[in-house]
Amino acid sequence: MNNDGKQYTVLIVDDMSINIQILSGFLKTDYHIKVASTGKKALEVVASPNPPDLILLDVVMPEVNGFEICRRLKNDEKTKEIPVIFITVLADVENKVKGFTAGGADYVTKPFQREEVLARVQTHLKIKEQNSRLQQQAAELNHARNIAEQANKAKSEFLANVSHEIRTPMNAILGFSEILLKETENPVHRHRLQNIRSAGKVLTALIDDILDLSKVEAGKLEICSEPMNFRDILNEINQLFSHKFREKGLYFKTSVSEDIPDMLILDELRIRQILINLVGNAIKFTHRGYVEVRVRGQRSEVRGQSPRLEPRTSNPEPLTLIIEVRDTGIGIPDDYREKIFESFCQQNGQISRQYGGTGLGLTITRKLAELMNGEVSVESEVGKGSMFKVALHGVETVSSLSYTSPAERTPLPQEETDVEFEPASVLLVDDVASNRELLKAYLEDAPFSIIEAENGDEALAVLGARLSEVSEDLQKPACLPDMILTDMKMPGKDGYELAVIIKNNDKLKQIPVIVLSASAMKETEDKLKGLCEGYIRKPFGKPELIAELKKYLPHRAKKYSPKDTEKDIAAETAYIKECCPEMTARLPELIHALEDELAPKWEEIRETLIFDELGDFAEQVKAQGMKYGCQMLRHWGEKMLSHIQTFNLEELSGTFQTFPNLIAEIRKIKAVQPLPDGK
Repeated sequence: MNNDGKQYTVLIVDDMSINIQILSGFLKTDYHIKVASTGKKALEVVASPNPPDLILLDVVMPEVNGFEICRRLKNDEKTKEIPVIFITVLADVENKVKGFTAGGADYVTKPFQREEVLARVQTHLKIKEQNSRLQQQAAELNHARNIAEQANKAKSEFLANVSHEIRTPMNAILGFSEILLKETENPVHRHRLQNIRSAGKVLTALIDDILDLSKVEAGKLEICSEPMNFRDILNEINQLFSHKFREKGLYFKTSVSEDIPDMLILDELRIRQILINLVGNAIKFTHRGYVEVRVRGQRSEVRGQSPRLEPRTSNPEPLTLIIEVRDTGIGIPDDYREKIFESFCQQNGQISRQYGGTGLGLTITRKLAELMNGEVSVESEVGKGSMFKVALHGVETVSSLSYTSPAERTPLPQEETDVEFEPASVLLVDDVASNRELLKAYLEDAPFSIIEAENGDEALAVLGARLSEVSEDLQKPACLPDMILTDMKMPGKDGYELAVIIKNNDKLKQIPVIVLSASAMKETEDKLKGLCEGYIRKPFGKPELIAELKKYLPHRAKKYSPKDTEKDIAAETAYIKECCPEMTARLPELIHALEDELAPKWEEIRETLIFDELGDFAEQVKAQGMKYGCQMLRHWGEKMLSHIQTFNLEELSGTFQTFPNLIAEIRKIKAVQPLPDGK
């Protein structure tokens, strides 16, 4: 033991002076010594401003024995950490157990041996020192944890506020542009509105990036894999960035290898997010040339076929999906190739000022790939371009799923235009007038009586007045609203407080409450879902709103006629001509598939209209629409399946008979739309 400064104090407690003298002689060279001849005196010494670091305590003493003194010390918060070594002639097991039960750390039996006494004292002082150090570290860690929790809480509150402040106006931007797109037929105006919607979605993706990074770092982001069509996703990416490509004069190329089945089991949202990040970056840093997305697979299985409605006899092995995004841009210096994947990092200050951005896209891309059992790498040459490669391992295909017959499949949701609501009253609660105006615009075709309130207090006043009207005339029918749509964040009583009051009122709790929230925090969402009937996250469109209303308000399927189908076809034709000129390059291939494969099948089943055959045919048409990015085919297939699920024979027959019109319209597009290469 280091005796510099005699840093430890030992208290010897014994009613026999000879024992005190012997033990003091052993220890006085290395320790400060205090003595006490009685238990009472020992307790006084321990209670002094300078208590001992260790106690040598005799067991057999008058008045209070050593076991009792030890128990008192261990029951006191101020003294419980002082190690107690019993000194006794009672060496039997029973007394040793009694001493340890009282809280003693060790025993030294009489007659004393100097080496033993020193060794035991040194050992327990070292243990005490280590325990003290551990307690100090634990206290420091606890303090740091508290600080981190406070910082995390502050960050969560900040993100919730940012989410609300961005998503709330974005809901109006996207919502009104959606409404105007349906009201205008001017191609130029429609094109500009689509650009507004695309820009709004990019801004929404920005806040999603920030929130997703926070969720990934907290380990709270979940991957939800479902069947998805990769070719369909690429068509969406093409449409999303088509304006940027034209603006910068870049050529966008895509290729999907033959070893990629039409349907894969992936998280479509996260795959889209990865592609948006990588393609968006490629466009940003490329001034001439092209951006190319290549998709291929690695496995021994030959290319899977598009989904068919027939039992599978084999399950192909999972594949490794390779996504490569190439560009002819400025390239990345060698010393920045890893740094670009760090949060908020870009190449240098000049690059940041010139190109902008938050530096989050690649960070999130790498983390998302890792969550999906993959990795991201980059190859680049300054001045010549870059290639980002995403490899996702163990990707399942649709053909490995269990087959279900048409009758067993989950019914497809009806489209919003297929619904007719019965008359109802709806209470809209939102402090932002434009939000209420948007909701009324979404619901203007429904026979709803709209009641407006600017906050929770005003909504409760409206409900209280309605309740009073009912109580004055018990024979009068209740005039309470059939549905309440409320914003979450409002001055005064917010949406959550309003919902709590409604659900705790026996006369109001039966009214369905749907919360419209701009928060993206899962804790908030879970809390609201446990209280209210519905939850819609902003920004949302009319389909999401109608889907929620259908759960709680009486409605029926809307009558549908062949004229409506022709109208839809004309709208889809204009859509393809205006927004997806790149698709025209594949029109000959699509027309060949329709005329040589699907048209003969249509002829075979047009007279019988057998449900199973109709279901198979509708699935095949829908799959072709997804494969070639032709929305009219996809929508036609979905409409057919909807009629089949609802056994709507009249509408089913009418829709089925319009199939030749689809082929005719696609031929017209090919006839009037020039191919990209001028052919």
